[in-house]
Amino acid sequence: MQKLKYIIAFLTIACLTIGCAGNENTSSEPDVERILAPESEEQIDPVEDPVSAFGLEELRDHLEQDPTDLNARFSYLVGLDSAEEYMLALEQAEIIGGIEEDNPYRAVAWMNYANIVNDHPGSLVGDRDTLVNMAIEGLNICLDLEPSNIPAHIELGKLLRDNGDSESALHHFAIALAGGEIGYEIRTWMAKQYISQGDFFKARSHLEKALALAEAEGDPESAAEINSLLSELD
Repeated sequence: MQKLKYIIAFLTIACLTIGCAGNENTSSEPDVERILAPESEEQIDPVEDPVSAFGLEELRDHLEQDPTDLNARFSYLVGLDSAEEYMLALEQAEIIGGIEEDNPYRAVAWMNYANIVNDHPGSLVGDRDTLVNMAIEGLNICLDLEPSNIPAHIELGKLLRDNGDSESALHHFAIALAGGEIGYEIRTWMAKQYISQGDFFKARSHLEKALALAEAEGDPESAAEINSLLSELD
């Protein structure tokens, strides 16, 4: 779902940047919330390849002529992500995320960076710790700009969890949970942390909700693990 939203953004902004059906971009500042709005998903054929439709090469050539065009650069970033050119996408995300003024894409660029680091570790080259630390720094910038960004709290929690900072990860997962459901995998991890802290009431609450979610999604292995943890609390 997250990647689909980025693809929608790519398609929309590419039209504005390099021209779609002969139209030129007349907007001085893009409406990012409108571009990424869930209701826009029905306008896109998920089978269509946005890269072949608009061309990364065209966007790259355009950026060589006008490297300050944030519309084109964000569109290029999303296109690279869609094409699974993840290292190049990280490079573009870092460039966009480093632009502080008049930049409506800064937060979403860092979200894109973190999503790639979290979701595609096997496709990345270079020092993992460097990439993780950059993603953590970027998500902190994102949350400074958008404190209520629940997906950013979840992504940051995952990075901190995997980086060994369980206390901070628990903090961000708890914030995310206050804004909506976070899934049974994270709830189970949170329950294990609460068990280690001796807070069995919170642990049981998370495990019971995690079990219901795992069963609803048809994941018997996770449900068995959660039941085992619950039995240890009896």
